[in-house]
Amino acid sequence: SLRGLLSSLLIQFCEKDAQSFSQLSALYDDHHGGQFQPNEAVLLTCLKDILAVQPEEHKAYIVIDGLDECSTTGICCERGAILNLIKELVELNNPSLRFCIFSRTQFDIEDALEALMFRTIALHLSEGQSGDMETYVRHMVDTDIRMKRWRKEDKKNTIETLTIQAHGMCVPLPFS
Repeated sequence: SLRGLLSSLLIQFCEKDAQSFSQLSALYDDHHGGQFQPNEAVLLTCLKDILAVQPEEHKAYIVIDGLDECSTTGICCERGAILNLIKELVELNNPSLRFCIFSRTQFDIEDALEALMFRTIALHLSEGQSGDMETYVRHMVDTDIRMKRWRKEDKKNTIETLTIQAHGMCVPLPFS
């Protein structure tokens, strides 16, 4: 969630920097010792203030994994909010700030981040990724007690289908 991401970033930036910690501590005090929760806009302002005073030689890396797993429907469209946050942080033009975002290919993510990207890597197209995927699926099929009784051609079809349809995503087989 946006709130979870902002909170996590604030805590991580404040862990090793006394000045950043004092800013977060002031935010805590402003909200009556944590009795009231600051909204996302207040958390974002605090994060921007902390980033503004980071020394340029101290590189900061924001790594976001599973962006495609964020909600895109309902009252709370978290993915759109997180994409907006990323855009706002990139537009700060902070020379010490770097981003690494992991996601399966999704149109809205590509559309939002295309102008901001320096480099993209499609792991699902890599031969090593496909080989790893096949090795994992083959191991599961060969060692599962229930699948050991399957015919060879059924095992082969299962391995091929799951390897091709995984699209770079390694997930446990749903046979338990």
